Amino acid sequence: MFDPTAPIDRKAAERYLARVDDWVGRFHSGEETLLEEAYEVEMKLPHEKTATDNLGHAFFLAVGEYDRAKVNHPNHENPIELRIVYNAALCVQTVVDKARTMKLLQPNDMVRKFADCTEKSVELEKRLQQAHRRIADLENLVRLLGGDPDSASNTFSGDVKGATGSDE
Repeated sequence: MFDPTAPIDRKAAERYLARVDDWVGRFHSGEETLLEEAYEVEMKLPHEKTATDNLGHAFFLAVGEYDRAKVNHPNHENPIELRIVYNAALCVQTVVDKARTMKLLQPNDMVRKFADCTEKSVELEKRLQQAHRRIADLENLVRLLGGDPDSASNTFSGDVKGATGSDE
């Protein structure tokens, strides 16, 4: 049986807290989202005899309590403060596990798609900068050869249809 007052190994607890911190950070950033159906599921934490809330409420309550415990009890050298944060992390893990088991905690597709688009935008911006550098290099080459870079640019800005030899 779980004893919330039993001494815990500080290093093991800090590793556990780091994992919970990682997940809570992803949740706060919107990478994962809790589905509305979670508010229809009765929830009881391990130390309770009956369900007092729904999973959605318990979920946000646990995450909020964990965030508060981290702020109010940052000294992990103090075993009592470490225990407070550790116990709050256990509550988060309980509701996260239940939500995942019931498939009520899902990756947020909009955040993932936004991240993909942002990555693609950065890649396209780099390619655009490379193209601008190449154009500048070509204009410099035209100048070196004694030509007018503006007239050279106009030569290449026309209709491309005729370039293949056919009008289709």
